Amino acid sequence: MSSRNLRIIFILSVVMAILMIGTQMYWVKSSYELERKIFDSKIKAALNHVAKGLLRSNDNFSPSVDLAKKESELFFTVELGDTINPVSLEQLLIREFTAQSINADFEYAIYSCVAKEIQESRYVYLSKKKHGDTKDIIKGFPLAHNESNSFAVQFP
Repeated sequence: MSSRNLRIIFILSVVMAILMIGTQMYWVKSSYELERKIFDSKIKAALNHVAKGLLRSNDNFSPSVDLAKKESELFFTVELGDTINPVSLEQLLIREFTAQSINADFEYAIYSCVAKEIQESRYVYLSKKKHGDTKDIIKGFPLAHNESNSFAVQFP
């Protein structure tokens, strides 16, 4: 084989390898974006179920609109405009996230529009090593000051 033929084969091999790597990177990126959309839709569905459960427990009619809003990457808020029982909220969040097969640790905070402050914030372990444990959040929770009682969930 001549050196010219070897160079052509080498160049074609390099081009094919670059094309294969580019294709794989495209599919990995597409897969990641799809998983992120699925995760977001599961979170929003779970948070809407939690909000409706809280409203029902307060003898309030549950609206048909989505109450959960994605504020930023892994940060969601739900405006209820009604009182929020912290114990009920935590139990509903754990139950709904488990039902949606969401096994990620999360933190939540309850914002009171009357007091204009965060009433309670907790970190909940849903990972396998500390499943169901909670702890108070020491640092500030990034919750926007809404005009109604609300809660927020963040996934660290």
